[in-house]
Amino acid sequence: MLTCCFTGHRTFSRELYPETYDRLLDTIKDAYSKGYTNFIIGAADGLDYEAAYALNFLKQLGYKITVESAVPYPQMLEKHTAAYSAYVADKVTYVCEKPSAGSYLTRDRYMVDNSSLVIAVYDGRKSGGTLYTMNYAKKIGNELIIIKYDKKSD
Repeated sequence: MLTCCFTGHRTFSRELYPETYDRLLDTIKDAYSKGYTNFIIGAADGLDYEAAYALNFLKQLGYKITVESAVPYPQMLEKHTAAYSAYVADKVTYVCEKPSAGSYLTRDRYMVDNSSLVIAVYDGRKSGGTLYTMNYAKKIGNELIIIKYDKKSD
């Protein structure tokens, strides 16, 4: 079975960027049509939450998909958005036992290492976890789909 994961900014929301969210939803549907039935989400604010929302919506429409929530550390589930990602997931994986400076990047590598496709919702920042994850996906040879957006595009 083919697996896809997501990366994106914590400031992304479907309310602020509805056209970008629609492109995300269409990209997930396209991946599904190509055989991607397993999806890994990262259990954080922003894009992770919105990807969980989109996947839950598609499951309700009858899409036969499985969702894994890759949680950086167990205490993360105390946050509403992370708890939602775990709620819609068929499987929850705790990547680290406790919070650390590298727990999010460890989570990002886990998601990419266990996927062959990465969907990135990216606003062009020159640093940060999204760029790191995109570069890591390229480095290990994963397919990378970038949905670019900025505050002026939606």
